[in-house]
Amino acid sequence: MFTNWDAHRPIQCPEDVDRMLSVPYKFTPPDAAAYEAFRRNRAEKAPDALGGSGVNCMVAMLCGVMSYQQLLEWIITEPQLIKRLADAWLERVREKVEWLLSQGVGPFWHFNGIERACPPMMGPAQWDEYIRPYDGEIMRMIKAADPDARIHVHCHGNAGSFLDMFVELGVDSTDPAEPGPQGNIDMARAKRDYDGRMVFYGNIEFLDMETRTPDEIDELVRRAILDGGTKNVVLCSSSGPHQRPTDQFLANAERYIRAGLEYGKR
Repeated sequence: MFTNWDAHRPIQCPEDVDRMLSVPYKFTPPDAAAYEAFRRNRAEKAPDALGGSGVNCMVAMLCGVMSYQQLLEWIITEPQLIKRLADAWLERVREKVEWLLSQGVGPFWHFNGIERACPPMMGPAQWDEYIRPYDGEIMRMIKAADPDARIHVHCHGNAGSFLDMFVELGVDSTDPAEPGPQGNIDMARAKRDYDGRMVFYGNIEFLDMETRTPDEIDELVRRAILDGGTKNVVLCSSSGPHQRPTDQFLANAERYIRAGLEYGKR
């Protein structure tokens, strides 16, 4: 299923980059009093506080202003244009995140959309150029400012190729930890190899929720929770319904919940 949020993306040609960056921009912080709820929640809940904020990853921003195909072409043919947009993202996001940190926002930070850079669409060289110095810089800033911060990355696809980099950047958890063929994370191995360093949300595919039988869903849930031990895992499907749930999905969802409760107690 394809999700399309934009009728028209503003960057269609190189000249559009100049047009976009010529638009005046200034960050005007909101009223600090509006963030008192964050400060109060963290003071009251201490290590159990769950509040926080989200960051739209740099490559996700690029996909918001141009087509994905154009982005993949431009990282080869127009790298300087990509860098100008990426640098603008970093400057603006850094300013906003610094302000949020100053208001006590946290400890949970959700980074969304990094899967656009997953292999085979991009490789290690592109991650070193477009992930490490951009999203990675914001992650390092968050960790330096708030030692209690927890960073979560939403990343479909072959995220297993970059789990070492995630740990290096300070990522604490990732979803949906997809198995093959949609991804390349073996849940049992990941839980063992990254024990104490990362938590994995997964790894039930949404397609399985729509097409498998309840008994098959039960087995997938059992393996996700118990293979490799019950630590370092949060049961999670790779997506939620994009339309009215089918009877098949509802039956599977009920078994998914019952199985999660059963195997999660072992």
